[in-house]
Amino acid sequence: MTESTAFLYELTLEGSADSAAELEAWVSGFVNDARQTAGFAGADVWPLDTVADRVGQVVQVRYSGDAGWHEFLDDGRVKQELTELFGEDVHADSRRLSDATTFAAEALEVANCANCGAVLTGQYCGQCGQRASGRLIRFPDLIREAFGDLFELDSRLWRTLIPLAVRPGQLTRDYLMGRRVRYMPPFRMYLVLSLLFFIVAFFNPRERLPILFEAGPPATQDLSAELELALEGENVCDDIADFDPNTMPGWLSKRLTRERLVDACENTLAEGETGFRSLGNRMLENIPAGLFVLLPVMAFVLMAIHPLSGRYYVEHLLFVLHFHSFIFLLLTIDSALARAVNPDGWTDNVAELAVFATIIYVPVYLYKSLRRVYESGHLATALRLFVLTNSYIVGLALIVAISALLAAFSA
Repeated sequence: MTESTAFLYELTLEGSADSAAELEAWVSGFVNDARQTAGFAGADVWPLDTVADRVGQVVQVRYSGDAGWHEFLDDGRVKQELTELFGEDVHADSRRLSDATTFAAEALEVANCANCGAVLTGQYCGQCGQRASGRLIRFPDLIREAFGDLFELDSRLWRTLIPLAVRPGQLTRDYLMGRRVRYMPPFRMYLVLSLLFFIVAFFNPRERLPILFEAGPPATQDLSAELELALEGENVCDDIADFDPNTMPGWLSKRLTRERLVDACENTLAEGETGFRSLGNRMLENIPAGLFVLLPVMAFVLMAIHPLSGRYYVEHLLFVLHFHSFIFLLLTIDSALARAVNPDGWTDNVAELAVFATIIYVPVYLYKSLRRVYESGHLATALRLFVLTNSYIVGLALIVAISALLAAFSA
């Protein structure tokens, strides 16, 4: 086991793939120069986890004394040298740790993976993929791993969202052609964007943060009270009480009993939190599950209208995943604009324009996606768009109806 040393210098380098050879040569020269300084006790180099078109290396240099390394490891000198060679193409991050190399050295000399126990043959375990090195983790590293994709313009997140929004069908086509590493996995993207949409849609700052908005006129009537007023004199619930469930099929009459129907009617027309407003909230809670069920159904529709495409069902499902992710992205933007804090009222107009643009853009996007992925002619694509659009309308109507039914009977 390596004897503990007094000082550890760690240098993390990241640059574009075009700089890979030059960066590797610089690191090799840096380590050779470090060997010539007094107190040198060892060095380790391993590749840094990066995205597809980025490369990186981590260098750890260990010293056993105080002599020799001060001038050589001066951060200003090292970073100036990197800037002169690579400009802005390579980013460098360094740190110094006193008496910290016992952990690093021991971890690097372990012959078995600390996670699964497999014999190590390189920097990564061949069984579970865990790194074999003992690189010490800092708090900024954890933050970067958690939020790096949000703030790095070259990350997989942005390289996925941009073509998703402005290049219809490109993600699906690239994925089918095997160009996948550069993008977020399609199912993960769908889950992230759908979750983001429902968070934005359900969070109303006018209710949660009313102090940010000007006080408006008090509501004179609850929505359920307005509905009850509109139906005044029609005795809707009384009519339901006179309904005979035995006229329905047996399996349905056992579930839609007269008592359940009356309770659902009275709960819907009730005032306050248990009325029509609550029914709408419960409907929204059921919508995500309905949209998830719609995914495989629409994939079957796609397969049916492309019988000679030669594509497997899962390839049609991939198309639907990307299209639904695009829809959630647009709806998230529209919802955010509609709920934005607008002290001057200008966001109301912007939100209305965004909704209008969404209504125009969605069918154009779907048409172009079908053209790009399935490579059919204009007329054939237009006919398939017509069938697919009407299938969506029917599917969404069923989802709303079923959600309303479940919400009415779950009060």
